[in-house]
Amino acid sequence: MKDILRVLVLIVICLIGFAVTAQNVSINGKTYQVKETLIFEGETDITATLTAEEKEKIFAAIDAKKNDLVAVKTEAEKSEALEKAKEQSKAAEEEKKKAEKAYKKAEKVKQKEEKAKAKYAKVVEQHQNASKRYEKLKAKGKLSPIDEGKWLKKIEKMKAKMAKTKSKI
Repeated sequence: MKDILRVLVLIVICLIGFAVTAQNVSINGKTYQVKETLIFEGETDITATLTAEEKEKIFAAIDAKKNDLVAVKTEAEKSEALEKAKEQSKAAEEEKKKAEKAYKKAEKVKQKEEKAKAKYAKVVEQHQNASKRYEKLKAKGKLSPIDEGKWLKKIEKMKAKMAKTKSKI
């Protein structure tokens, strides 16, 4: 960023220098200074002594210098626009990365939720199967008091596990 500012300051200084000297032009080894429509050589006004061709050459040279100045300005503007575009590109890239990161995070949360739901469904099914089996064995009279206690503990553990997995959903 500091380098960009340095380059821009240098360009502005060059533009000011060109603007100050844009009214001076050298033709055939002589330096002329143009102020509005008057042409000076040193401090003396020589507008009346010059031919139409010479005046035209001088004004054409001044116009060429001004065009060069405009070209330098547009180069500076292009350079500045390019730097801004690079900065915007970086910002857009960062935004894209943030969005991708948020998307991946959301995907992980979704996967965890799906796993929790599947685990809960499995625990509910196991609890139902254990309860049915307990009721079946109890109805047939095949449970001793010790076995019945074990089955009840098992069913209670499954209820606790079911509640725990449901809280994770």
